[in-house]
Amino acid sequence: MTVRSPESPPEPTLRTVVGRAFDYLAGMQLDDGCVTDDQDELIMAVWDSVHALRACALWRDSLSPRHDATLRRLRTFLRANETPEGLISWGDRLPDEYSGETSSEYITALVHLGEKDEALARARILRSAQLRSGPWRENHSQIPEAFQTMPSVTGFALRALWLLDLAPSYPDKALEFLRHAQTAEGHWGYNWYYNAVPYYVMMPVTAALARFSCYPPLVKARQYVLPRQRADGSWRFDIKDVLGTYSKQLTACVHTVYALETLLSCGLSPDDPPVRRGVTWLLAQQDAGGSWPGGTFPYPPAEQYAQFQATQDVYATAIVLVLLKRLTELG
Repeated sequence: MTVRSPESPPEPTLRTVVGRAFDYLAGMQLDDGCVTDDQDELIMAVWDSVHALRACALWRDSLSPRHDATLRRLRTFLRANETPEGLISWGDRLPDEYSGETSSEYITALVHLGEKDEALARARILRSAQLRSGPWRENHSQIPEAFQTMPSVTGFALRALWLLDLAPSYPDKALEFLRHAQTAEGHWGYNWYYNAVPYYVMMPVTAALARFSCYPPLVKARQYVLPRQRADGSWRFDIKDVLGTYSKQLTACVHTVYALETLLSCGLSPDDPPVRRGVTWLLAQQDAGGSWPGGTFPYPPAEQYAQFQATQDVYATAIVLVLLKRLTELG
């Protein structure tokens, strides 16, 4: 137990932490309704906004009138950026393209908003996109073919479908794909197209495997994540240690959210010491303006990406809010 001196300020309540975070997100809303800190090229505007929408939807009962107005404008922005089929993409794309991951997260947000009919219509389209071999594709031309079926795409899709009690077209094939894609170390791979950290891919995959009671891969995943928690309670995977010079990376705050989400799916509870230490560290990282530092999207050190910054503070703040909601529901 920590003993406080008389001069120590009181710890902020969860209500205060969440309120500050939504004040920050509201302050980052642009005239068109999107919520993003990618002010240069707006490459991440839709991705950031989808995650902000999910956070708003989960905490909707706690939103102030000002935040509720932010939510309405955000919903309008995303509706205007849907494909004709109602799915969602990001950046420059061909007319028939969408993002499997972003669309799955969008459907999840709609479910939490209570827009079940709209979510169901989009989820049925997503379900029909499953490959007969089991996985889903990212379905965006900016992702090389070799990385189209990264396991996280399938994990996000399965999570969106189960929220609506929709069985995938090929459930056994999907789970077989995820089981076989796990590495000997216990993760499911990583590359810069998918945030350059194994915990990102593990997060939706372990959630899907837990839902379908596939326990052996979860044991291996837990054994990978737990020993990598740092002394201060955080997690940080440095891709520079693996691939050399990388000047742009997501922060330990983002990595810690991914790791904690993974551990919760692997059976740990909010009261388990690794989770408590991680959450304590994470809460201490909220800045005075209400946000969590996200760093920048990990573009590789190549000339064609030099001008892209893609700051991730909005994204980091949104996923922390999602994690906090999950913890309150579990504990």
